[in-house]
Amino acid sequence: MKVAMLAPDESYEKGISIYSKDLVESIKRQKIQIDLVTYKNRKFSSFLKIIPKLRDYNIIHIQHENRLFGVVDGVWFMPFITLLKIFSRGKIIITMHTVHTKNEPLFSSYPFLNFLKRRITYPLNYIFTNLFAEKIIVHAPFLKESLVENSSVKKSKIVIIPHGAKLDTPYFNKSESKKELNLKGKVYLMIGTMGLNKGFDLILKQAKNIGKTIMIVGGFGGSKKGYIEELQEYVKQEGLQKIVKFDLKEDINSRSPTWWKYFSAANLILLPYRVTTTSGIFVDAMGSEKPVVSSNLDYFSEIARDYGCIKIAKKVEDYPKVIKEALKQHKFMESEARRFKKLNDISLVGKKHKELYEKILK
Repeated sequence: MKVAMLAPDESYEKGISIYSKDLVESIKRQKIQIDLVTYKNRKFSSFLKIIPKLRDYNIIHIQHENRLFGVVDGVWFMPFITLLKIFSRGKIIITMHTVHTKNEPLFSSYPFLNFLKRRITYPLNYIFTNLFAEKIIVHAPFLKESLVENSSVKKSKIVIIPHGAKLDTPYFNKSESKKELNLKGKVYLMIGTMGLNKGFDLILKQAKNIGKTIMIVGGFGGSKKGYIEELQEYVKQEGLQKIVKFDLKEDINSRSPTWWKYFSAANLILLPYRVTTTSGIFVDAMGSEKPVVSSNLDYFSEIARDYGCIKIAKKVEDYPKVIKEALKQHKFMESEARRFKKLNDISLVGKKHKELYEKILK
């Protein structure tokens, strides 16, 4: 068996790229011959260049998210997967990191682009996925139901394999990390690439009721830089400089020790997302055994039904109250984070991928 894992490079999407590298290493430990083949996000020429490299693989496993495949999300996926099917002999598996619903809010400033995504590129991505993929992997049960409901993908093709957490997450002393990062007292961390969908502004509007220190770390990545500037301007206008701190770094990610030092220094990880179907930040929070307070989205609510590591703010104005509740139950939530990490260890996820590959090639 020879497998190729197709994933984005780190120039645009660090989360899926880094996760794919870790997943490949986990699958290799299962005695599977697997190679990581990277594509340049949104560049059709990059997709064309990798097709000849894939002729001799038995399985081609694509890490897919619509925005990685074109400025109009997903526009290059259809010709790419068609050519891949024609010129390679491998069976195709697709991990869908995002499942778009018909009424989901989109945050592009251009209404016509939103129309193209919702009515053309997203539906076509699902049609071509159903046509050419042997199996489609999603990370949670609700995503399977959502994919069936919002696309032409057959339910029998969909396999649930959770997003793996790393057991060997770097550990740093909490007090030393706080000292190095110039942080004191309670720390509420929001970290990662920023955009309106992440909802950081929802927390800032309640900052006075939450208290210090609200720490915002990361960069704008694929999102508009204006959102960060709006957050900074709001902090200045409302006089929140003693409560809110920024550390804006374009190159920070989970390969960086500083990334984990921020997790170590934090009491809680805040995920006030407006939209998401998965969250690498949540999985990293579990890897560092940190409790989470999140918005009331399906992904988080489904986890909260099985684990006590996460508390849900059902309404925006509930964040201060829910954060206080999480602090009171901190030790229990930490123990539940450890349980989540153990049961969703990436080595177990690698084993599930091996079983799926073997089943497809029977």
